[in-house]
Amino acid sequence: MTHASLYAGEKIEFSLSADKPTLEDERPYEHVVLCEAAKWGIFKGNVRLLESLLQAGLMIDQPLDQETGWTALHYSAVQNQPRAARFLVANGAILEVRDKHGQRPIDYAFKNGKFELCEILRKPDRKERMLADLPEDLLNELFRQKPDKKDDRVRFLSLNGQDPGDEMLEYFRHLWPNVRPRPHAEEIDRKAQPDVESKTSYRDIKTGDYGIVVEISLEKTSDDSFDWRHREAAGPILAGGGTSGKISKAYGYWIKHDTSGWDE
Repeated sequence: MTHASLYAGEKIEFSLSADKPTLEDERPYEHVVLCEAAKWGIFKGNVRLLESLLQAGLMIDQPLDQETGWTALHYSAVQNQPRAARFLVANGAILEVRDKHGQRPIDYAFKNGKFELCEILRKPDRKERMLADLPEDLLNELFRQKPDKKDDRVRFLSLNGQDPGDEMLEYFRHLWPNVRPRPHAEEIDRKAQPDVESKTSYRDIKTGDYGIVVEISLEKTSDDSFDWRHREAAGPILAGGGTSGKISKAYGYWIKHDTSGWDE
């Protein structure tokens, strides 16, 4: 069933059936049927319509789109609609809400050079907690744990070419429960391993557990910027891959940019 109404002199059409939630869609039905109108309101910068939709049951931090996970604030950032973004922020939209790719509204605004939007999405600066001379929020942005994706493989970790130390090992255990210092690993002949499916050149000297090497580097390039590199490998040469890029403090966030990846 399709409904049509007039708002501010313009005709809006929306369906009460096409967007009916599937069994996998946990969003409330009232929210789902208002999503298309909300997208239109954001595209037009029509805050009066958005206000009416919130009153009618639109949930400000629920995705408007299941495929991308974009909320109203994501749409405002992607479509460069500062008026809509300002209204949503004033009405309590979560600034750090993430889509299905782990991106926040600020990530899209910053990447696209939409600096008016970035100012609207700005968070107050605050004193950061430090871990081994590194901002904890920076580490959280680089190494966020994805729900239900915990990896129990053994990893032998080095940080800037050195033993990461107890404090950093404890931090990384939230991501990799079996992380160990790089010096715990010895290099071995892969052919000596009985399990063909887990061939690796590294084994724990004491326990005999096989694992991979993880090399992380974080080089400070200014007061608010670092170059970073994350490599995982099953052997010393041509046996892994990784990602690298820059991360900068801007508008109260740590934001990754200029990211690239490689395979070996």
